[in-house]
Amino acid sequence: MTDYSSNRIYDCLITKDEEGSIEQFAERMKNDWNKRAERNPIFYIIGYDAEEDWLRHSGKLDFNRHFLPRFEQFYPNADAVLTILEIGAGIGRMTEYIASKCVRVIAADISPEFLREAEKRLNALDIHNVFYKELNGYSLEGIEDSTVDLAFEYIVFQHIGSFDIIASYLRDIKRVLKSGGYFLMHALANDAHGENTTNLGNTFHGCNVTYQLMQDTIDEIKGLEIIEQQITNNDYWGIIRKK
Repeated sequence: MTDYSSNRIYDCLITKDEEGSIEQFAERMKNDWNKRAERNPIFYIIGYDAEEDWLRHSGKLDFNRHFLPRFEQFYPNADAVLTILEIGAGIGRMTEYIASKCVRVIAADISPEFLREAEKRLNALDIHNVFYKELNGYSLEGIEDSTVDLAFEYIVFQHIGSFDIIASYLRDIKRVLKSGGYFLMHALANDAHGENTTNLGNTFHGCNVTYQLMQDTIDEIKGLEIIEQQITNNDYWGIIRKK
């Protein structure tokens, strides 16, 4: 039986059934992230223990740094943005600020425990234009076709140890985006110019993403195009548009 008394004990736990289906791997991710959420949700969102005020402050910093500049670039008329999908919303750290920029946010996460905490927090902040959606860990099942203006994830795909799951998400992002909609993506790129490495069996430290791997995947999906991609400090950043 695993001892969860230490926050970090569950970060690097490796399972042995790496050859299972993406559905099986996604189920392991869901179980593991629920355990993390039950153990210490703030710790597993920002990487250290913090009070609510600092959690909100960190969310605003990342919103201003990683979301707002691109949002204002692509949507200078904010009134035109009806729906934003946040993949991996966690406990609503950035959702609070994203909600001010659209009619509704779909806060999606693999962990129902995180979503319950997000709803509790955001209700207390009198934020009521957020809709909460539990994901299966490999798709956006349950979100209607062509209903999302902008999709966004930050420090979420970096935890996915199977690029097949990232590719599965990309296929479904194409489905839910409106024509001309954008997806702002972040992932790991520790070996950016070499072969992609996987981290199958690990549900905390994800696989690497390369320029070529992303381009090949987008070419295979069809209907999406990469507007921009860059790698800085072992982070992959991509802007993807639905044609």
